[in-house]
Amino acid sequence: MHLRKAQFLIISAALLAGCLCIQVFGQTTSAILSGTVRDPSGAAVPGATVKAIDTRTNLAVETITTVEGTFAFPSLQPGNYTLEIEMTGFKKLVKTGVVLNASDRVSAGVMVLEVGGLTETVSVTADAAALQVKTTSGEIGEVITGRHVLELGLNGRNVLDLMRTIPGVVNTGANFQAAGPGGFGNLSINGSRANQHNLTIDGSTNVDTGSNGTQHVMMNMDAIAEFKVLTSNYQAEYGRASGGDIKIVTRGGGSQYHATGYIFHRHEGFNSNTFFNNADGLGRALYRYNYAGYNASGPIPITKGLKEKLFFFWGQEWHQQLVPLASAYQNRMPTNLEVNGD
Repeated sequence: MHLRKAQFLIISAALLAGCLCIQVFGQTTSAILSGTVRDPSGAAVPGATVKAIDTRTNLAVETITTVEGTFAFPSLQPGNYTLEIEMTGFKKLVKTGVVLNASDRVSAGVMVLEVGGLTETVSVTADAAALQVKTTSGEIGEVITGRHVLELGLNGRNVLDLMRTIPGVVNTGANFQAAGPGGFGNLSINGSRANQHNLTIDGSTNVDTGSNGTQHVMMNMDAIAEFKVLTSNYQAEYGRASGGDIKIVTRGGGSQYHATGYIFHRHEGFNSNTFFNNADGLGRALYRYNYAGYNASGPIPITKGLKEKLFFFWGQEWHQQLVPLASAYQNRMPTNLEVNGD
């Protein structure tokens, strides 16, 4: 009985946490996907069943087309989706490769059903370029995917350093060579003030409002699924700041187990000495980074029924940084005449 009670409490807590996460996603990072279903003559197909299936988790969301043949999913988490459309008297239509990023408002376009039986399937691949054309909003934004986050070399493993790759973003001073929550106040987006931006992690703000220039926490880069920067013309729901709106989406578990481990190491032995150190006969200053971490993800095997519906992701990283001055201070000493008041 005690074991069953413990399992019940664990499942209840996990489901409650999942519900809260879904609510947060619906506020600021969820995507909207819409489309239209027609028959070969161009007439609307009302009452068709449309499913949006997340390829990572295999979880499906279902809706029905309206009398005009339109459908909409108002709150989908960012990810890669497959659309399945079924209607009696028509072949099943499967559209793969529908990619949704944070806060997207995109249309899957017009999908035409072919006359036939449901046992027959017509498969098509989504046109990525067409999905990027936004017809329901005028926002301007750029997305950096998790693959870019992991594969682009960064000097100090600070995700804000990737902001340099986005058009309209200017770095006013931070070099991001050392990991930490700072540097946020050194970014100007489309000419806005550097302290007028907002940054959220899965919908929760990560900006220290006491300074508007630092973050509460710095994200482990291996735990980031993507981040998106809305640079202008975004909706009022993404308020709080008049500058850019930066959205970080964390990674989640899927139907298969995955794990990685890593270490990033830097040493003064890899650096060249400075000009003044060489002139003064001094050696290279100590300069050492050691970033070690791991992450694991997959389904939670509590019960057979929940294994395909309950997932986890865990990531942890340690920072050891020794970043002294590159060289000694250079000071001008007064001459004897100057000391005597000349």
